[in-house]
Amino acid sequence: MKSTAIKSMLIACTVLGTASSFAMDSNSTLTREQVRAEYLSALKNGTLIPNGEGQILKARPSAASTLTREQVRAEYLAALKNGSLLPNGEGQYVLSNPRGSSSLTRAQVQSEYFSALKNGTLPRLGEGQF
Repeated sequence: MKSTAIKSMLIACTVLGTASSFAMDSNSTLTREQVRAEYLSALKNGTLIPNGEGQILKARPSAASTLTREQVRAEYLAALKNGSLLPNGEGQYVLSNPRGSSSLTRAQVQSEYFSALKNGTLPRLGEGQF
């Protein structure tokens, strides 16, 4: 009976302590309207810090592109053809032989793969570099 009462008191103290930590900071000198005005100003200027792992942009491009849509498309297709496009995501990789033919047979590739799998030397998928 005593242990139940003690547990109940501990839980109540924990809940009250946690609730008070979520209370509004009394040291803040800004009003809600001032914070909203700062936010809208930063949004308009492009100086908001993005959520997550985004990058802060120092300055927005001030001039429009001088290339036409056809020129951009031609550059993209040329980069796609010669293998110089960077992959999407955070990791970067360089293919040693991006468009050439392999000198290994299928059996050799499979043998190397299963050997690396067994040894634990396969590159990680996702954000790692290889």
